[in-house]
Parts: sequence; C-alpha cells; structure tokens
Amino acid sequence: MLGPLVKWAGGKRQILREIVNRLPLEWNTYYEPFLGGGALLFELLKSGRIERAVVSDLNHELINMYRCVQRAPTRVADELDPLRNCLDRESYISFRTEFNALSMTHGSPYRRAALFLYLNRTGFNGLWRVNSRGEFNVPFGDYRKLVLPRASGLEEVSHLLGPVKFMELDFAETLRDAVMGDFAYLDPPYIPVSRSSSFTQYTSGGFGMNDQERLRDLCLALKQRGVRFILSNSDVPEIWRIYSDFSHEVIEARRSINSIPVGRKGHTECIITSVG
Repeated sequence: MLGPLVKWAGGKRQILREIVNRLPLEWNTYYEPFLGGGALLFELLKSGRIERAVVSDLNHELINMYRCVQRAPTRVADELDPLRNCLDRESYISFRTEFNALSMTHGSPYRRAALFLYLNRTGFNGLWRVNSRGEFNVPFGDYRKLVLPRASGLEEVSHLLGPVKFMELDFAETLRDAVMGDFAYLDPPYIPVSRSSSFTQYTSGGFGMNDQERLRDLCLALKQRGVRFILSNSDVPEIWRIYSDFSHEVIEARRSINSIPVGRKGHTECIITSVG
C-alpha cells in the first residue's frame, strides 16, 4: 500500500503537490508536529527524501497506531483480520464501545491500533471526535465497502516508517531540538472560516487562537535558529495578520470535511513559508 494509513479530516492529499513544489531542495531532520494522516510524510518517505524524521501528534490513539504498525505490523494485521467483514452499524457501535473501554484502561495497544484503523474506515467521513469524557463518538459512516490493510501492506509501511520517531508532544516540545539545516512542516488545526465550519477538536483540548499565536511565536524562533518551515492554514484575515512577517501565498483547495459535497469545492488556503 505504501500510503497514508488513515482518512483524516484536514488531511493534505488535496494540496500535496502545492506543498511539495515549495519544499527546500534538502534538509537534515524532518519535523512534523501536527501529523494527522501524514500525507506529506508518506510522500517524502516514498521518494527517499527523509533520512531522519521526528513527528508528533497529541492524539494518543493515532500515535499508538503508528507505533504499533512500525514495531509489529503482523500483530496489528492479526487483530484486523476478524474485523474485515464487519460493515454494519451494530458491529461498528460494539467495536467503538470496546475501543473506548480499552483506551480508558490502556488495554492492548495492538488491539487498540486495529480498532482505530477499523473505526477510521467505517466511521463518518474519517472524522476523529471525542466527547467531554474523551470518548470517541463519531457515528457510523454507512459505507458499502470496507477495505482494511493486510499484513503485507502493513509490513511495507513498517519498513517505510523505519527512520521516523513518533512522539506525543506539544508542537513546541516537538521542535525544541530543531537546529539550522532542519525543516518542519506545520499543519495545525485551521482557524475556522466561519462559525458553522469550525472543527478543531482533533484532541479533547481543542486548538484555540492562543495556540495559533503561540505557533506564530515558534515560527519566529525557528526562523532565527535557521530552521526552515512551511505552514498551512485557512485563508482568513487572522492568519494574514499574525503571519505578516512571513511570505505567504493563497492556493486553491478542497475541504473534504464538509458533509455536503458541493461545500467541499471552491475554497482557498494560505501557505506561510520561510523557505527561500
């Protein structure tokens, strides 16, 4: 398979070419502190452009899944095999309940990884959403087909992820050791373009304007340290304001998170960069 393992709201597959075309020619360590679906990470690993990577996400179950696939892909595949024909609402709700119980009690990491992949492929629109108790509560997606990775595909991904260090840290901590010659791709939860489009709860804590400004301050520090970066976010006045000290461009994008297909088209996003 050698591609992203999960569907992810806010994933970068739609603007991947735009990002790749703006990358520096080379770098030392690659950093990505808002990993999510990892579209850019997988693209760069497949093209042989990463020798060492440090990536992070505050979604504990997402990082657990990546680590399990990296360390023991066949164990994840063994847990996935009994789930392959369970494409019905009752099964989904049952496995969602089991997943939440395991997550709360720190049960088997490999079972959790398999359930995470199953729920991602069968839940509505590949969303990750938790309630106030930290429980995953995305409804059933009602799909006609369920495709889960098999052992051979997971083994290929495991090999591909060899140079990657997975962490579960705040973005500032993730980039603490980045030095001149390193490169970072920053893809935080976007500032909503309207009240109705707000969806920042990738973790139970959300990501507010204070976090956006804290990220901007980190970008200023990275620039001073000689760490090049590319950042993507919404094309909204707040972004233009807080990143006025950097180069920025507007690109066409498609928002896959919108539940109405026509609402996924005709959007723009902003790319901030220190690459030059």
